[in-house]
Order: sequence, then C-alpha cells, then structure tokens
Amino acid sequence: MSILIGLAALLSWIFSTSTFGCAQHFIDGSGYSVTSASEDAGVLTINLAVNTASTSTPYGSDLSALVVTVTKTEKDSVRVKILDKNSKRWEVPRDLFTAGSLGTDSTATSAATDPLYSFNYTQNPFTFKVVRKSDGYTLFDSSGISLVVKDQYLQVATALGSDLSVYGIGESTRDNFKMSSGDKQTLWARDQGSATPIVNTYGSHPFFLGINSAGQAHG
Repeated sequence: MSILIGLAALLSWIFSTSTFGCAQHFIDGSGYSVTSASEDAGVLTINLAVNTASTSTPYGSDLSALVVTVTKTEKDSVRVKILDKNSKRWEVPRDLFTAGSLGTDSTATSAATDPLYSFNYTQNPFTFKVVRKSDGYTLFDSSGISLVVKDQYLQVATALGSDLSVYGIGESTRDNFKMSSGDKQTLWARDQGSATPIVNTYGSHPFFLGINSAGQAHG
C-alpha cells in the first residue's frame, strides 16, 4: 500500500511513538484549521486557514491559507497534496509522468470501490490519519507535531510504530539500510561523497518503506 504526501520537509527525523512527542527539532506552530471541505469524483478538497501566523523563526511567516487535496481513486493508494492556496508554486509537470505513476489514475472519475485504507482528519488543528482497514494498523498519523508551511520551511510529520523497520529516504553514508530511532536524513542530494556517517550524498528519493513485525509493508 502506498501513501503519497505532496509536501517535502527540509529534514526528516525518525522517531518511535514513545519519543515522538518530545522531539526538540521541529517548529512548534499553532497549526491550521479547516474552513470548508467537499468531495467529488473521489477527490476530497479541504481548505485550511492558519490559526495564528508566526514570524518568530528565521524562515518567515506562516502561509495564511492552504488547500489539501486527497485523491482516493485507487484501491491500494491515497495521495495527499498540500498547496499554498493564494500563490501558485512550481511543480514537476504532470506530462513527464505516465498515468498512474503519481499514485493516481488520471482516467478515474470516481472514488475507489472498497479501498484498503481509511482516511480521517480533524478540524482544529487540522491533522490526518491513514489506517489499513484489514488490521487497523496506522500507516500515517500527522497529529504529533504541528503542520507548518512557510516560504522557506515545510513541516509535516508522522508517528511510527515501535515495531516498524524504516528504509529509504535518500542516499547517505550509513552502515545499515535500516534507519534507527533518532536518525536524521535530509531529502536533498548533496553531490559530494563523505566518510562521515549519516551524511547525504548523491541520490535523492523522498520515499520511505516501512515493514512491521508481521511482515506487512507500506510506503
């Protein structure tokens, strides 16, 4: 099962659920609240407004309004996309990808029948959760840390189950493909080799694969 999140954070940190709430490396924002929501043809559109705009960081003010689109046209994947509502941002042109490669089928005109997942969200602050229906396993849960969106800083987070083995994120100097609790990993390629552990190098692939103790995987 795949979950695509259309919001790239500058830095990713790996936590177990027992330490997630104590993270000291994130901006503590007021978050966003839902102003309206509608669903059509398998796409849920959620409009958000910032609760209290913060300018107390070097990255500037929070964006005042966001729009979240949740595409649920595929049985085994859901795509969550978070955008600036008031200003158009550059995106990789869709015509560079074949239909379906972004986690959605461009020809689909309705919600998937009996999807393998459920998507739920809270109103204020806005958070969302994706759960696998077959066993109730939480695949993504953003409620632990505030959603922060600025011109120079993007933050979305998920809690990981203590039984989850995490792989991916990007190319770096580490002695094990499996990431450990407390690891930090940038999502950008540095184009420079290094002998220092846990340093990003040449490859960049903002995707993680999680495998739980039952051998079930999602990414």
